[in-house]
Amino acid sequence: MNTTNTTFPVINGAFLLTNQKTQRYIKFVLAFPLLLVGIIYGAIATHKYMEYYAELPIGTFLIAALLILTSVAIVNTNRTTYLSGDGRKLFKQTQIFSYKFRSTQPLTVFSHVGLEKVVSYDNDRKKATTTYHVILKNKHYDTELSSDNEIVTARNKAEQIAKHFSVPVYDNTHDELRIRQPDELDSVLAPELIDTPEPPDGSRLSVQKTEHGIDIFMPKQPLLTPFIIARVSGLVMFYIVTSVMILKPPVPLELSLQFHGLVLFFALLIYGRNIYPRTVRKKLSITKEGVYYKGSPYHKSTLIDLSFIEELILEKGRRLILISDNQQITIEVTGTDADAEFLQRLIKWVIANTANTPVQE
Repeated sequence: MNTTNTTFPVINGAFLLTNQKTQRYIKFVLAFPLLLVGIIYGAIATHKYMEYYAELPIGTFLIAALLILTSVAIVNTNRTTYLSGDGRKLFKQTQIFSYKFRSTQPLTVFSHVGLEKVVSYDNDRKKATTTYHVILKNKHYDTELSSDNEIVTARNKAEQIAKHFSVPVYDNTHDELRIRQPDELDSVLAPELIDTPEPPDGSRLSVQKTEHGIDIFMPKQPLLTPFIIARVSGLVMFYIVTSVMILKPPVPLELSLQFHGLVLFFALLIYGRNIYPRTVRKKLSITKEGVYYKGSPYHKSTLIDLSFIEELILEKGRRLILISDNQQITIEVTGTDADAEFLQRLIKWVIANTANTPVQE
């Protein structure tokens, strides 16, 4: 994942919490249909008046004018929320054309900034949506400042607020709660003096030294997982049932070819999306320039600079996470827990051997 360094805009010493890009999109969605219908109504009324020399259709013109004015009003309406520079108030401002309305909400003193991960599901619980929330926290009352789809954006916002008010960040977006103090928020991963890591006994990782660094090829993922078995079984059952029901003689050759072609298409689709990536070994390259990771044959290699890495986290499920201010890379390690720990130590070892500062003993 690669994204720009996004923080809250600061206007007159206050933090603008409203996502202006999202607000512009919503205004466009609401205003454009009204504007379009208003123009169409106006064109129809003008055509009737010009073509048939009929009485001026005032009612139609009024409807057209009302729709157009409403769309213009929507475009010129802005709702913004600000956090004061002293952290004691939220200002909510509504502006319609040149008229402004403001309300103030007092805030209680907060002890830290929370960074929370929230997973929500649709009604069928089939599709999950993950959002990351920045929250002012205290013992009695929480105040949410923002909600973003990208963890890097939310992390930057949380750090911005925490540094301004000199409070810690309580990061609850991974397996364990991580508390980072204000003076640690811009600190890169400190080099550690460790022995040269060696692959664990029985490791299926392929470690190769090159002129640029180290290449690690992970073992292929198992092809038969419950999910893939269910998908393939469903396709086979569909093929058998529809073959019995549809392909009864006499069946035109064209229909038979279309049916088999449709089944073949879905079979290739399942192979391409779910099975083919499991036949290719994931590649991880560690060089002085940074860490390159190619987790899927469908994606390009992702690079994260070693000198910018602030956190290196090993989560349950062998998920190795590298975090900087501008990026977060999640490496799904195919292998054993010992393999994942080896890769974590290897990255730390490379950082220690490429750093310009003395390593910590």
